[in-house]
Amino acid sequence: MFVTFITSITIILIWWASFIASFSLPWEVFYPIKIHWNEKLVSAIAISSESEAQLQLDLIKERIDERNKLIATWNLSEPLNKQIVNQIDYHTDILQFHLWKISKNDLAQQIESELDQLIQSVERQTSFINFIER
Repeated sequence: MFVTFITSITIILIWWASFIASFSLPWEVFYPIKIHWNEKLVSAIAISSESEAQLQLDLIKERIDERNKLIATWNLSEPLNKQIVNQIDYHTDILQFHLWKISKNDLAQQIESELDQLIQSVERQTSFINFIER
């Protein structure tokens, strides 16, 4: 009975932390849970290269949105910017691998086009940030 209670409480706490983490931003306490637990779990259950490619594209968009929120609130420090850009690069590498696996697919071409647009957007933002910091 006691073990069941402890197990139930543990499961509830893990679920709660995971849920809260899904809304966190890079400087917040639960952010590591979001990127090291939640996102890896979702990636592990992706059933095809197509779904994994779409997931990685969504994660790139999420990193860009997080970066935009940090820019809008003037909380984007150089270390946080590097962390986010490294995460974008990481997801891009995984995405490109899965695009290679599905290269003859129309979805692959659509995702590649969207990825190119996102990368150009990040590069423009980075140039603008560097200009402002001078």
